[in-house]
Amino acid sequence: MSARSPSVSIVLATYNRRDWLRLAIDSVLAQDYDDLELLVMDDGSTDGTPELLREYQQRHPPDRFRFSRHENMGQGRTLNRGYEFARGELLGYLSDDDLVEQGAVSRLVRELADSDVVAAYPGYHVIDEAGRVRDTIRPIEYTPLEAFRLIETVIGPGCLVRRGVLESTGGWDTSLHFMADFVLWLRVGLAGRVVRVAEPLASWRRHSASITLRGDPDHGAELLRLVDLGARVLGLTEKEVAIRAEALRNACIQAAFHGGADARSLEGEFATIDLTRPMTSAFSGGNERDEMLDDRADRVAALWRELARLTRRLAEVRTYGSGPKGQLRRLGRIATRTGLRAALRRLDRLRLVDQGEPNPTAWDGHAVPRELIAAALECESDTDPATSRYLVLDRQGQRIPEEEFTELNWLGHRATAEQLGDAIADRRRKLEAAGERLDPANR
Repeated sequence: MSARSPSVSIVLATYNRRDWLRLAIDSVLAQDYDDLELLVMDDGSTDGTPELLREYQQRHPPDRFRFSRHENMGQGRTLNRGYEFARGELLGYLSDDDLVEQGAVSRLVRELADSDVVAAYPGYHVIDEAGRVRDTIRPIEYTPLEAFRLIETVIGPGCLVRRGVLESTGGWDTSLHFMADFVLWLRVGLAGRVVRVAEPLASWRRHSASITLRGDPDHGAELLRLVDLGARVLGLTEKEVAIRAEALRNACIQAAFHGGADARSLEGEFATIDLTRPMTSAFSGGNERDEMLDDRADRVAALWRELARLTRRLAEVRTYGSGPKGQLRRLGRIATRTGLRAALRRLDRLRLVDQGEPNPTAWDGHAVPRELIAAALECESDTDPATSRYLVLDRQGQRIPEEEFTELNWLGHRATAEQLGDAIADRRRKLEAAGERLDPANR
């Protein structure tokens, strides 16, 4: 690299993952970028990690590899401390169970050559415990507003950010545990342009011990807290109802399944389907698991959203009838859901979050997931169905045959554009047979 290339520091926080840590370290040290240091922060490991780190220290110069060790204090505090120790002009972090691909740092640094770019993040593979590729993710183009609306971090492993920008955010929010970088990336995005590199330059390891997948009251409460935290960071007013309602709807749906309460109580009653999945996942978007997403995924994503819309409309026609009278009945049903304010009142009664902290006793019970879905449904009257993240099907209140639901769910995981087109044509024929008039463009 030229002498003018910026220095880069990758901060890696680790705790008791010695075997995977070796793989993560090797993936960084194998990078072809000259002015790169790896700084490993050992958060009080007791599994032989210190011995492993001393081994690497003996084999690599201090400008390439360093480590520091302290008593256990959590990932957020550990990473923030590591950023203080790091010397790089560009900073990144890596979890001890993740990897970066060869050439990743050089590729991302090129994106940061433009002075208005404050961060660059890549697509990534999803790997299993044995390192096999199970999927390839192409994240959406990052904007703080869209990340908030979806209640989604969006930015995964491998991101690089300018030091001054990262420091201005205050670093990882140590009051958060499961999505501690959510607010950080919102603030980074407000500071300047964030660039996505679509090609997979990192790997995220999916395994049973991953904190991202853990379900407990802290996780559910945190998802709900992110709505208020994000709205404050973005400076949203109470008049921006649609954005806030979509964010709360998505937080409630995710909390219903990650909050530690018995989400199985929803089986047979409600079904939720992430409509953004085919546009971000190779497996769902019609590509091979290890392929970079292309135009096929965009096409499949649009078709699946259309299929979901028609499936729901058909269920409503079966439930409320067709034509103007059926539409009035359906609208009357929707009108009973009074929107964001009603959802907030419901959550306030539940007291799932008490003064910013989870209330464990409130999360204990079969009713919690159902109440969270009810709050999500209340939000719907203030949201735009055409851009909503989740499709929610009331499988008791709306008539949707099991075969249609199974087909919809299967097609959203692995379908071709042709298969989706056939299913869409089937739904249109059934709607017309039921007396619904479809717009000519939708025939």
